Amino acid sequence: MQPKPKTVLPPLWAVVLLLISIGLGRYLPILEVVSPPFSRFGFLSIGLGTALNFWAFVLFCNHRTTIKPYKEPSTLMTTGIFGITRNPIYLGVVLILLGVSIRVGAVTSFISPLVFFLVCDRRFIPLEEGIMERVFGKAYIEYKEKVRRWI
Repeated sequence: MQPKPKTVLPPLWAVVLLLISIGLGRYLPILEVVSPPFSRFGFLSIGLGTALNFWAFVLFCNHRTTIKPYKEPSTLMTTGIFGITRNPIYLGVVLILLGVSIRVGAVTSFISPLVFFLVCDRRFIPLEEGIMERVFGKAYIEYKEKVRRWI
């Protein structure tokens, strides 16, 4: 059994950044860049992100493998949404945060999806990719060559 890391994990990052996005848009709206009726397109991004997360979660459950970024997976998933992106949950969260930013409309609210993207891309994904390469070896390396990290 691997110990739980002493770090803030992606779900907490997502929740905090969601609240920051809403707070910045409401209390520090430096410049409105998306206004009604165009701000309604945020619902589309939120819906798409939610669908990606749900689809990926179902696949994790069906394959009975861990969803936790610090644990070793038992299955290399390469089909379904994993045939399009190696990180559908992170992509889904970015889309949700982007959708909230579009709904809020203020340029300051767009900081949150960018920060989440960078934290995942620089901190969590490299960790996960290292685990995947160690566990699945050549099969994972071949998968990485075929499927992009994001889209």
